[in-house]
Amino acid sequence: MTLQDLMQEAQGLTWQEQLHLATRLLQWAEAQMANQQESPQRHANHALTVAAENALDPSQQYAELLGILRQIRANGQAKYGTYQGNLLAEARSDRENSFSQFLDSAS
Repeated sequence: MTLQDLMQEAQGLTWQEQLHLATRLLQWAEAQMANQQESPQRHANHALTVAAENALDPSQQYAELLGILRQIRANGQAKYGTYQGNLLAEARSDRENSFSQFLDSAS
């Protein structure tokens, strides 16, 4: 069965059955991609799926997503550390240097 065949079959299902099918497909896809690096989007999609299954109210969904994002940030800080420089000042300086070089080459 192709994905297109599956999508055509799913159109005859109720919305609850479609949600259950989508959840199961997402779980299957996650199991197939388990060896790949996790991404924030994947975590967010999973949290939304779980929230829909459990019929959480929006504030609970928001709190769960916020918790996942905080965990992702903590993992990134633990793995890579925190940049101690001033990104804005460095970007401005780079832009000014590039512009000065452009002006020097044009004259």
